Amino acid sequence: MNDFIDRLSISESFERIFIEIFNKYCKNYKIVKFGIESTALLNNHSNIRFCYDDGSKFIRYLPDSVLINIENPSKCKTTLIEFKVATTGIKKDLFFKKVKQECPEIAVKFTCREDIINIENDALELYRKLNKINVKTILIIYAQYRPSEDQIRVQFAEKIAICNTYNPNLRGQNTGSGTLVANVNFLSFEPVIDFFNKNFNVKKIDLENIINNLQKKFAKNLISPLESVTKKL
Repeated sequence: MNDFIDRLSISESFERIFIEIFNKYCKNYKIVKFGIESTALLNNHSNIRFCYDDGSKFIRYLPDSVLINIENPSKCKTTLIEFKVATTGIKKDLFFKKVKQECPEIAVKFTCREDIINIENDALELYRKLNKINVKTILIIYAQYRPSEDQIRVQFAEKIAICNTYNPNLRGQNTGSGTLVANVNFLSFEPVIDFFNKNFNVKKIDLENIINNLQKKFAKNLISPLESVTKKL
């Protein structure tokens, strides 16, 4: 199994576990799957993987989960959700130095290599375009390599601090589709409890139950596979 397949498998596990626990304890919202993974398009992903027209990018990067209000549907705050897993941070000091030099002035400053994660730039661009027509997208990130008490954070796409972008293929890092990667500041994301309490009025006691059960579930289902991937990378 290659690194890409490993990361995909871990991401799917994280998404499945998060949705299961969130829906169990959250009383006023529910996360529902939809999008490319729920259609026959999933079997044809290879046919659009290297396509960069707007239609293809919309299909490729459209989030496949959505947050809906089940307590009071008349007060809708329907929001798209994208789940991401970061299995490794920046390894080289020289690359980290370059990121710091290229990063514009941002409100929340990062201090170490573990504060930087990368996301497909085309995906972020799509989410920010959707925001311009008031279609909100939130990203839920699990950064495995960070200290356990600060591995999961959430943020609206338009509030994520982007430091710089680069083409990983030009650096011999992979043989993927060649899409640009954005280095982003993980500290511009918010803790799960703060974010959902402030933006969606989810009760803190429910969110605390979600986080506590996520950590227990990860210990059984996610941590071990992630550790094995880290050893290979």
